[in-house]
Amino acid sequence: MSIGLKIVRKIYPIILSGGSGKRLWPLSTKDLPKQFHALYSDKPIIIETALRVQGHQFAKPTVICNEGQRFHVASCFHDYNIELDDIILEPVSKSTAAAIATATHHIRKKDPEGIILILPSDHYFKDTSSFVDHIGKAAQSANSNHIITFGITPTKPETGYGYIRIGDRIDDNLYAIDQYVEKPDRETANEYLASSQYYWNGGIFMGSVNAFEGAFQNHAPDIWATVGEAYGQAQKDLDFLRLDKDHMKGSPDESFDYAIMEKIGGHGAMHPLDVEWNDLGSWDALWDIANKNDDGNVVLGDISENNNKNCYLRNSNDRSLAVLGLEDIVVVSSQNAVFVAHKDYLQDIEIICENMIQKNCPSIYSAIKRQPWGQIKTLQSNGHFAAKEVTIYPNKSTAVQVHQLRSEHWVVIEGVATITRGDDVFDLHAGQSTAIPQNTHHQIQNNGDVPLVIFEVQSGEIDEADVIRPDHLKKKTI
Repeated sequence: MSIGLKIVRKIYPIILSGGSGKRLWPLSTKDLPKQFHALYSDKPIIIETALRVQGHQFAKPTVICNEGQRFHVASCFHDYNIELDDIILEPVSKSTAAAIATATHHIRKKDPEGIILILPSDHYFKDTSSFVDHIGKAAQSANSNHIITFGITPTKPETGYGYIRIGDRIDDNLYAIDQYVEKPDRETANEYLASSQYYWNGGIFMGSVNAFEGAFQNHAPDIWATVGEAYGQAQKDLDFLRLDKDHMKGSPDESFDYAIMEKIGGHGAMHPLDVEWNDLGSWDALWDIANKNDDGNVVLGDISENNNKNCYLRNSNDRSLAVLGLEDIVVVSSQNAVFVAHKDYLQDIEIICENMIQKNCPSIYSAIKRQPWGQIKTLQSNGHFAAKEVTIYPNKSTAVQVHQLRSEHWVVIEGVATITRGDDVFDLHAGQSTAIPQNTHHQIQNNGDVPLVIFEVQSGEIDEADVIRPDHLKKKTI
């Protein structure tokens, strides 16, 4: 990492955490997309992203995400003891231009001389030290007004990526950008691979605060202005910075490539990344980077398999999975669904997910829901019954609440629970239980130093909106 150590100005990593989770369903879901899962190591990939940019040349990362992801982000970084500068919440879903404008306003306020590094949260780099060396080299050229994008040296005729065609060399680290090219067909992709002028568009950007600000003011002033108003009226809420919703709604919904990079001409530049990279955009992409057995199979989880070839087999369910006699097949079993497909048809998974969204299928959502105090794992559910595993972190508690349509029964599995039920307050130890009738206010507290695990059974009309938190009953929950 010696190159990176020469940087005098701080590099401010901005991690963009978005996505809908469709291409890696059913493990990745609408409410818990792929960056929160451990897909190629023992850590969630958003954490792997943050770990790449640790060191004195880097400032603490900032994560930009939607409100529904806020507790997932906070919990992930807390679990791995990585300190964040901020978690910025987008109140409405916008594309990357608004997010990067937000990042520019944020770093401009902190350090007008800083260097901004925009990172997607869900990329794979095999060699972290090589990646950081490339960042250091590119940062040497960030004193100019260039916005730098990082092009990945192609290794195969990939039709699923956009490409960048480079022009003349600007300096030792940068090339001029001649053209952005949309996803090609197979024949064209082979031509790009044979040429030394084309690189995969990795969606990683770097530049000085002044370079980003100038580009927005000149080419997307409406985005710069509306996001600036939203950021100026942002409200701090616990560990989060909430952008103003009314102003964010007025921002155009455009990608950074379209709004800025395709318009800035000579102020855009590309630094080549000659590293092993993957955007983890499909199940066969995960098969590409994973360790395989002698038959070319990736086998992860409790799986019994025989006579399979070149398959990706993953089981994150509590039940066993058996697979026999398949070739070039993906089988993924999660807590809430099973997915089976030939590798040639994986691109159609988004169609399947859209159909399930239209039907409001529960399996399109994650079985695990993060909360500021812990998490809830749904084991089974229908309209009149639900079984859940509730984990409450040490020295945390749930909110005081009332359910009008259902009753609940709690069994303590691990730890000691301090229960508020109506006017009664009492402790439950492992193996002990209690019932919570309808229309009874209740709360669970974990005053211990280890996680509290409770098995919860709900009966009645199961509706997630059936929660009343009376103001006079509220207690501090985090």
